[in-house]
Amino acid sequence: MKIYFKNHILNSKPAIYLWPILAVYLGIVAKFAANEPLGDGIRFWAYAGNILKGTYATPEVGMLHMGPGYPMLLSIFRGLDIPILIAITLNAILLFSACVYLYKIISQFLPPKAAIVITYVFAFWDPFLLYWMQKLYSEPLVVFLIVYAIYHLLNYYKTPKTISLFKISAALAYVALTKVIFGYVLLVFLILSAIIYILSKQKFFQKNILVAGLALLFCLPYLGYTYKETGKLFYWGNSGGELLYWSASPHQTDLGEWHTGGPGMNDFIAQRYHLSGIDPTLVYEVNELITGRIYQDHKAFKENLNGLGAYSADALYKQEALKNIKEHPVNFIKNWIMNIGRITIGYPHALYAKPPFSSFMSLLNIIKSSFLVVFFISSLILSLKLLKKIKSEYWSILLFGMIYFGGVSLLAAQSQRFLIPILPIIFIWMAYLASYLKINFKS
Repeated sequence: MKIYFKNHILNSKPAIYLWPILAVYLGIVAKFAANEPLGDGIRFWAYAGNILKGTYATPEVGMLHMGPGYPMLLSIFRGLDIPILIAITLNAILLFSACVYLYKIISQFLPPKAAIVITYVFAFWDPFLLYWMQKLYSEPLVVFLIVYAIYHLLNYYKTPKTISLFKISAALAYVALTKVIFGYVLLVFLILSAIIYILSKQKFFQKNILVAGLALLFCLPYLGYTYKETGKLFYWGNSGGELLYWSASPHQTDLGEWHTGGPGMNDFIAQRYHLSGIDPTLVYEVNELITGRIYQDHKAFKENLNGLGAYSADALYKQEALKNIKEHPVNFIKNWIMNIGRITIGYPHALYAKPPFSSFMSLLNIIKSSFLVVFFISSLILSLKLLKKIKSEYWSILLFGMIYFGGVSLLAAQSQRFLIPILPIIFIWMAYLASYLKINFKS
């Protein structure tokens, strides 16, 4: 691992120009990271401990609430008693490695200087990504694996080699094991590629079928474990039902956004209200009214979950969600649109003020994010004019990203954190479309 990082990342030609990114990343970790798991990191670290004990799903961690990809990596650190801060530092290294591979991809169709500029924009585009990087969160790992897979995918499309196929599929399988929604993304990608191949007879899509099919094969040991746990085929996790439940909520107060739904909901995030830029006491009082209403709206259903195991609760969540979708389809569509808003521009939220950003910073984030939305939509419009010129491999990459976006937008998205996994795909697609514009990129 150390030799690979040194030869393929640190000492590679583009890395020389990108070293400042690594320096800033390491500086952020050194300044803000704590030598302890926080937030979702607590659960990840607990899962890592379970793996070392020869198990995974236990009631203490919510059974199959999260995929085993990141905990498997963390189990190395926990097993060797390596400080958590070192594991967090790995996030900075993974994110920097993603930037190096992103540059290698973009420089295939744009001049080096343009590729460097775009890579720097990507590196510091999302404050959420830098925020999660400081903690035991899986986003940096997923971003690296996505970019790594795309880099080898483009090479595989040009020159099919078995070793490249295994690298791509292994990376995508690990993505699915880390963010389990990608398990479903791989399945849909495989099915759509098969349909397109049957209709168009383009052999190119056979490669997509091989990549996705092999990736799913790599996931069979995990799916075998989940089948043993639940008795259900192709079962990836038990958190999806709850997310769909909130997305299908007919109550207007929660805006289709995920909430804990418990009586202490406001206290759960009150410790960060000082970051809102507003009087914390005022924020607490207003949010107490909102969270209190949300609690009352969902109290009756939540009481039905008492005494149920995680898998039974997941099934009940899905059942109630489908019922609400059928009875309140218009409201579900509104919630779906608001989910898209939260994913793309970080708005709207049910709470009066939601940390970690202040209202002012949230406004700046909306403005900044709007540029990405406009540029991406513009690139899609441009692609319609260049339909026959765009290479099939880039359509495939876009298809993969849009399948994920379509799926995650149906769930109760809380923030732009849900966009992070496909940010590399968005940047690569826009940069590729820019290569068709008559812009004088001086290299």
